[in-house]
Amino acid sequence: MDAYEERFGWNRTTLGLMVGCVVLTAGSFLPDTPLYIRMLAVALFGVGGIVMAIGLSRGRSRCASMSRAYS
Repeated sequence: MDAYEERFGWNRTTLGLMVGCVVLTAGSFLPDTPLYIRMLAVALFGVGGIVMAIGLSRGRSRCASMSRAYS
C-alpha cells in the first residue's frame, strides 16, 4: 500500500469519524430535540460524513492529483 493511502484512506481514525457522524446525526432525531438542532446536525454531520465517505472512496484527493500535475 502506498504511504498516501495508508495515511489518508480508510483506517481506524476515519471509520471512527464516520461512526461518530452517524451517531450524532441519529442522536439529533431523539424526541424533544429542537428543529434547529436537527437541521444543524444533519447539515454538519450528515452531509459532512457523506462528503468524507465519497472522498475516501475515490482513493485520492483533488490536492494530490493537482500536485502530480505540477511536478
